[in-house]
Amino acid sequence: MKDYYALAGVFASSEYREYPLVPRNVIEDYKAQAKKVQDKETFLKEFADSQSTLLAEMLVRKTSRYLNAAWRVLGPQKAELGQVATQKFDSETLERWVNYLKNPEKDNPYLKDWNALLAKGGAAEAAAQVADNFQVRLQAVIDEKKAIDAENRIVLDEARRKRECPSDFFPTDSLFTTGIPTIVSGSAW
Repeated sequence: MKDYYALAGVFASSEYREYPLVPRNVIEDYKAQAKKVQDKETFLKEFADSQSTLLAEMLVRKTSRYLNAAWRVLGPQKAELGQVATQKFDSETLERWVNYLKNPEKDNPYLKDWNALLAKGGAAEAAAQVADNFQVRLQAVIDEKKAIDAENRIVLDEARRKRECPSDFFPTDSLFTTGIPTIVSGSAW
């Protein structure tokens, strides 16, 4: 057992290091290329996210139209999806709406009125009212998400600025117009 503790002491006092097998300029070139790739991937992700958000906002404004079209397919008329889709609707989006709405077992509290209307077979005017109300609710959710995201961006930006400064410094650009970091000792900043 004596050898075990001696060997453990050697490993405990050792520091792990990796040594490159290529010249320094190759490493620097690799890091530069990796940074470029990472920057491009970040750009593409941000672009895809922004386009996804724009598409969602655009489709929210068309929700009532798609619900009314889905009513023509699912309601008492029982029109063919292909006939309704040719009337200035994206056929894939309409098909997704119809597939989602035809199952009343989904636990979506915002669609209770829709499911009740579908079960009793109401009039097209009632379906239009339910569709308009649903679109208003969706728009309210989108607006609330935008407000929360804006607040979160402010908090995250402030946290990033704080992280860039040493722990004893507080970025004072939000407090003073000079922009000169000030030491804030013993405070809860």
